[in-house]
Amino acid sequence: MYRILNIIFISLISIIAFSCSCQRCDDSKIIFISPKMAENAQEFIEAYVGAEFYSKYVFQDKLRTEYISPYYILVFNIIIPEKPFFHGEIKFYMDSSGTINTKMPVTGIPDCLEKPETCQFNTDETEARAIAKSNLLAEGIKEWMVSTVWSEQYNKYVWYILNTLYESEGSNGFIGEGEYIIIDICSGEVIEKNVWKVR
Repeated sequence: MYRILNIIFISLISIIAFSCSCQRCDDSKIIFISPKMAENAQEFIEAYVGAEFYSKYVFQDKLRTEYISPYYILVFNIIIPEKPFFHGEIKFYMDSSGTINTKMPVTGIPDCLEKPETCQFNTDETEARAIAKSNLLAEGIKEWMVSTVWSEQYNKYVWYILNTLYESEGSNGFIGEGEYIIIDICSGEVIEKNVWKVR
């Protein structure tokens, strides 16, 4: 359950970080990559999403790119203006020669060319909430936690919606339980519904 909550929290933080204005961003913290690295990164992503999708919707997040020797951790955002409810994040590892290490995690790249249906992103938040309700996800004792994230388990973007049925904070830390539902953001299909517990 900790892993699921971390996914949600990280996603929400990412969206907030991405939305910062240039006036608040510190250029001194930007990690610059060589033209060769940028070219290789673009070719790598385009092999999955296609050149048109890349040129319209994929943008390097220079503020969140990191260098942890010997690799650069490259981060790209998928922003589709006509679908503001969706925010995608691509992340992978590359060395200074421009070689991508596919043995390290590669996340967030939908396979638009081989599976066009995985890049439709048709289900907005209102529809996702309605699907959750129709599948009997209880209201719980606080607001649902709702976010779009990349699911490594299902290799696609999904809606994660979690409720809280009980929670307590004491000397032993957080205790809680509830339910979560995972919805395919493209088709609206319910992929999984389960319970979570933290003891």
